[in-house]
Amino acid sequence: MENAGLVGGEYWAGVENAGLGDGERWAGGGECWVGWWRTLGWGWRTLVGWWRKLGWGMENAGLGDGERWAGVENAGWGWRTLGWGWRTLGWGWRTLGWGVENAGLVSADSGLQTPLLRVESNVVNEGEKVTATCSVPEETGPLQFSFYRNQQMFMILTSNENSTNTSVEFQESGESDLHCTYRHMEFPDSSNSSNIERVLIQRKAFKPPPPQPPLAPCVVEGDRVRISCDVLGHSKNGYEVFLTDRETLLMSSPSSFTHSFEVNASSSGRYVCKVETGKTEKISTAELFVAELLSRPVLSMSPQQVFQGQMLTLSCRTLNINQERITKADVKFELYKDQHPLKEGHTFNFTASQSSNGNYTCRATAKNITKESKQLIINAKVPVSPPVIRAVGQVIVGKPFQLLCESELGTLPISYTLLRYQRPFYTLTVSGPQRSAVFNISYINHADEIHSFTCQAQGGAYSRFSQALNTPVIEPVSKPELSLGFPRGQTFTEGTDVSLYCSVQQGTVPVTFFWYRVGSSRPLFTSRSSVTRGEHVIRSITRDHRGKYYCGAYNDAGQTQNSEPVTVGGQNTPGVMGRNVWSDHVSDSGNKTQH
Repeated sequence: MENAGLVGGEYWAGVENAGLGDGERWAGGGECWVGWWRTLGWGWRTLVGWWRKLGWGMENAGLGDGERWAGVENAGWGWRTLGWGWRTLGWGWRTLGWGVENAGLVSADSGLQTPLLRVESNVVNEGEKVTATCSVPEETGPLQFSFYRNQQMFMILTSNENSTNTSVEFQESGESDLHCTYRHMEFPDSSNSSNIERVLIQRKAFKPPPPQPPLAPCVVEGDRVRISCDVLGHSKNGYEVFLTDRETLLMSSPSSFTHSFEVNASSSGRYVCKVETGKTEKISTAELFVAELLSRPVLSMSPQQVFQGQMLTLSCRTLNINQERITKADVKFELYKDQHPLKEGHTFNFTASQSSNGNYTCRATAKNITKESKQLIINAKVPVSPPVIRAVGQVIVGKPFQLLCESELGTLPISYTLLRYQRPFYTLTVSGPQRSAVFNISYINHADEIHSFTCQAQGGAYSRFSQALNTPVIEPVSKPELSLGFPRGQTFTEGTDVSLYCSVQQGTVPVTFFWYRVGSSRPLFTSRSSVTRGEHVIRSITRDHRGKYYCGAYNDAGQTQNSEPVTVGGQNTPGVMGRNVWSDHVSDSGNKTQH
């Protein structure tokens, strides 16, 4: 400090007593507390460095002219009272001195006097007020006075006297220039600006906490830390001191205090000391880093997917420990299920079942520091049961149909595979909410093919097969054949009952048969039969029954088939004779021959 040319030893001594400027103190101390000292003390170190730079610069510039500095003393500036700031203020007065000489003391344009501004103090603390007085001794009122702060007008006052004053409040540290002007109320012209009064606003400072005994290489969970909030440079009462941690108020007091607490990993972060007095608020911060004594434990299970009836292993471990404080043997583990202690130790083997389902955690403890793992949810899966395969709706030969495959038990998702003749045909995976898979089949050619379908269900490592599909299959009816109850060419007598038979070679019963006479749209007769043959009886046949007949057949397949027509009473067909035994035939030429 002496090399910097900073005089006023009495005031700098106060700073030295606070522990600032001591090179060894800045370099020493525990690593964790170095961060605290640097944070709180950095402003002072920066300030000292700045003054050294300015001090050398002013000496090289030849600033030290006795006559010019004497001018500052004659102005009553009192630079020694300011101590550390006199060289900067001396520079300013030198500049202002030249300005005053060049400007003169009277306005040549308006004829008004140059007003004089006086302040009660050129040095104040943040939040304090100072009274500024503007006067023109040789003027008479009424006068209007305007006050300016850093070239910005902030107050206009009217007075019948030749002087007036106002109160100026300073909130932020630094420098502020005040000046004033005036004018007669009867005239619009304003005077020149008064002299400039520069007011220095001092910052309220915090004093860093006193040196602490050397700590371990760093603060570790379980250590006790003390944080001091001290206020320096405020002689008045009526202020409040707060200590906060991430917006959480830890402590408050109307005076300086020290807060002591045991730290854990969550204690790391920025701590803020704040002092409030009136409208003024000042803060000082420090970063605290707390190293883990042990890391948060990790709970895992093997296998990662478990089914009911399988063996399951839970393992709890912590990946990192502070080997300078503890060993692996110092860490104790305990397993919990649904927040209830289950077993001590870092491993646990058991058979998975429905009763073992729940929320599991483990805790690791060392030197009264306990940490809990994340929650592990165990929900043992249900093995898949053998699936059932069935048809959806009717299965008709030659037409599309659907097959459904479903396992009653088994944790979703389940993959179903349709097999045909033991070969995979198609696979569907079901995740819910339905448990079944539906497969679309284009057609089968024969009813026996239905038994070629089976189904496989797979859930996890479990796989089950169904029985072969066994479901009714509807075969459409074949083309029917119409026949008479008499041999071809045989004659019969009027009044005789004649049977017309309609039969099919293929078709699933029941079969519906119907008989028509060619030329009529209405069926003669309709019947539903449980066999593949139907009968229609013409009662008391007469010559009027001669003609062509045909039959039709259909079943649940929905396809109707018609027979070829058969002639009754024609050539090579059964004839109808009169009561005296008659018959007639149609010859090849189409001419009738009667007997």
